Amino acid sequence: MPQAARRGPSPGTGVGVLDLVEALPRVADAVVVPAIGETHLAVARRVYGVAGVAFPRAAAARHVHEGVANSVFGAIRLGLRGCSGAVRGARAGLGGWADPRLDGRRTDAALTMLNAIAGDHLSVDAPALAVGMTVREGGKNVNVDADAVRAAFPHAGARIVVFLHGLGDNEHRWTEPRVSPCVDAVREMGWTPVLIRLNTGLSLGENGARLAQLLSDLVRAWPVPPQRIALVGHSMGGLVARSAAHAGRDLAPCWVDLLTDVVMVGTPHLGADLARVAAGGRCALAVLPETSPWGRVVDRRSAGIKDLAVGLPGLRPLPGVRYRLVSGQLDRPWGLLLGDLYVRRSSATGRRRRATLFPGADHLHLDSTSHLGLLRHPHLPQQLESWLR
Repeated sequence: MPQAARRGPSPGTGVGVLDLVEALPRVADAVVVPAIGETHLAVARRVYGVAGVAFPRAAAARHVHEGVANSVFGAIRLGLRGCSGAVRGARAGLGGWADPRLDGRRTDAALTMLNAIAGDHLSVDAPALAVGMTVREGGKNVNVDADAVRAAFPHAGARIVVFLHGLGDNEHRWTEPRVSPCVDAVREMGWTPVLIRLNTGLSLGENGARLAQLLSDLVRAWPVPPQRIALVGHSMGGLVARSAAHAGRDLAPCWVDLLTDVVMVGTPHLGADLARVAAGGRCALAVLPETSPWGRVVDRRSAGIKDLAVGLPGLRPLPGVRYRLVSGQLDRPWGLLLGDLYVRRSSATGRRRRATLFPGADHLHLDSTSHLGLLRHPHLPQQLESWLR
């Protein structure tokens, strides 16, 4: 019998062992080894420069040292490429039959965090490790076609609420026992909850366009004619929701016309301080030759993290859509400085001086609450019930 054609891994269904063995040496060759090598040479130059003041022959020793170091690091990189190529060849010869998959929540968590850090690079350099955007139900991917959607949502109603997670997270956050009341609350009101998994390392614009197209396909495949759609996003998920709504006006107006509510929980509309710290760290590391290679590694952080430093301050609300804002704040005095630890209240509400991104928006503020604690707060499901009536 002919071998079955090897299919690419479905996003969110784990990762093949051979996929991992092939991709990691490639990432080490492209990022880790060059940084270590450049750091080693920078430190050596510093040492030989000081030694050269007292020992004139230090310059000659430096050239020998650099030649040996370059040869060693070059050999390491060549070995990594050879390892990756050998695994790739072996995997192609096996046709995917002997590539067991690593799955489960821990694997999901590791993959989603890896994609948050470098998801845009993985999409090009190691696509087997890149998380795709997909509808999730019962811990599995749902193909967006009529039969698969009908099977996944046998009790689908005409009102759909889409839940979007934050940076480095996945849809499991919404199914945690202390968070699931949010999902349960909207289900009891007759809404059908739909969980989405994102590659949070991609830019907000790209994730918004992908979500707009996915929701367009979902609406066409939905078992009953949809009458109303709401988006609920935590942290970065709220920014992706806003981006998708704007992208959908041009790409997929069929579902944007049904959009009535956008609920954004702890969303950094004006940027997040920790994302700005990463940018500042890159600048600080670039000061010295010994640390500048790691500054370039930091600069390779994902487009998603870079976008979080700014937010979406220029994206105006869509007319006819109700925007709902949820902010949190740690206990004093830290809450005044850090907000909910990741997002300050001014950013979560889109307020800068006397201007606001969301005039007339409803706002729920939760004191003594952290960024993740917002999802576990007992007032949130109650407020969702009120907003989505």
